[in-house]
Amino acid sequence: MSHYKHIIWDWNGTLVDDVWLCVDVLNTLLSRRNMTAVNIDHYRANFGFPVKNFYEGLGFDFSTVSYESLATEYITEYNHRRFECSLAPYALETIDRLSAAGMGHSILSAYQQDMLEDALRFYGICDLFSNRVGMTDYYAHSKAQMGLGLLSKLDLKPSSVILIGDTLHDFEVASALNIDCVLIDRGHQHSSRLLQAAPKVVNCISQLAACL
Repeated sequence: MSHYKHIIWDWNGTLVDDVWLCVDVLNTLLSRRNMTAVNIDHYRANFGFPVKNFYEGLGFDFSTVSYESLATEYITEYNHRRFECSLAPYALETIDRLSAAGMGHSILSAYQQDMLEDALRFYGICDLFSNRVGMTDYYAHSKAQMGLGLLSKLDLKPSSVILIGDTLHDFEVASALNIDCVLIDRGHQHSSRLLQAAPKVVNCISQLAACL
């Protein structure tokens, strides 16, 4: 039996399959400025946090447009289409299986709190998570700080909590919380990047039950 009692899930790219939409929205912003479009491979090879650095790498000039206005434009486009996305394959089955093994579940996300709640209601999965923690602004600030608050609320030993995500930033957050982490190679960063830092990387959510 696993020694883990609680799983902290990332949302975007982990439980919801939205990478394709993020690339579409990003290309909309690039097209409006006559900039070169990117494909999913380029996106997954380069996307990271802080998001501002990723945008600068694509050529956005923040001396002529503010990062805040660009982030607002992006999230407006994303939210307009967000329900075109499906949950990640095997997400519900895996959560059910882990719940049956006695594990609790929370969400820790860089997505905005109100939009996160809307999404969970849309997919009908609010009740699966005892805690749902999102950001309170549009600019993807400290997820680790939010995680520390969540971990304190859980009142569990860090060794009994694990974070499941899809980016190196999720691994960094888990390290800041002093908890274990498994990354999934279906999200916003390619496995070649994830394996450079994370000791556990799986190809699909369905593999989690066997490795926890």
